[in-house]
Amino acid sequence: MKKEVPKYGRWTYVAFIVLNLSLFGPLLWIAYRTKDHLDPNHWVLLVFGGLLVIRVVGARLEDRLIEERDITELVLEEDD
Repeated sequence: MKKEVPKYGRWTYVAFIVLNLSLFGPLLWIAYRTKDHLDPNHWVLLVFGGLLVIRVVGARLEDRLIEERDITELVLEEDD
């Protein structure tokens, strides 16, 4: 009988939230403090740059989690 491996654990989501806050907290603080001095073009660059970083970090984290899940599945199959 094959054991079920959960897709993501609860702590994975917690780690992802903490990672996002640590990356984007300073960016949001800088944007808030300089909001009166930024042109609309700078806001567009900040938004698209932030979205790009979110996608790259999210993809890398998901790839790492998939690798760990595959390794866990292999270990569980060997135990059977």
